[in-house]
Amino acid sequence: MAGFMKYGDCGSMLCGQMQKGHLYYSCSHRKNPKCMEKKYMRWEDVEAQVAVVLGRVQLPDRFKKVLDAYFQYFAKERLDQEDKERKSLKQELIRIQQQIRNIVVDRSKRIIDAEVFIKIQDELLREKEMYQGRLGEMEGKSDKFVQKFNELLDFTDHADRVFQTSGFHQKRTLMKLCFEEFALEIKN
Repeated sequence: MAGFMKYGDCGSMLCGQMQKGHLYYSCSHRKNPKCMEKKYMRWEDVEAQVAVVLGRVQLPDRFKKVLDAYFQYFAKERLDQEDKERKSLKQELIRIQQQIRNIVVDRSKRIIDAEVFIKIQDELLREKEMYQGRLGEMEGKSDKFVQKFNELLDFTDHADRVFQTSGFHQKRTLMKLCFEEFALEIKN
């Protein structure tokens, strides 16, 4: 987190040091070499300050409603488009199934020889597999989109708890997303 957080009084970046199995932060004195701050702050105390600030993160209800209305409109358009594509894929699958049946009948009547039958069947089965794969991808995509949007709106209601239960790297990412520079108050 060093280089990302700053000391609230002088604005210098904080630098971290490991001592006795704990991570401590202190003022780097780079912005203000005359800064007299000599105290260190444990990472756990830094986390507590971040959690307090994140606990105040709120999206105004009006903004949530506008965002939700936009999402509903966008989601409906997207779902309609996906529905059209899904129907088209299903029609293609029906067409391929029919072609497979036709070549099986043609082979049974010895209209086409075995080598041609195998070649055509392989092509049709590859095409069928491709359409089935695209259909499966579409099913998962729309569910994930809705889930991610809802997670984003929910995040604003409990950002502090998300931060507290995250690992170190997730906490760093969260801080980068939420704060340009986080100013700490070093207490002892």
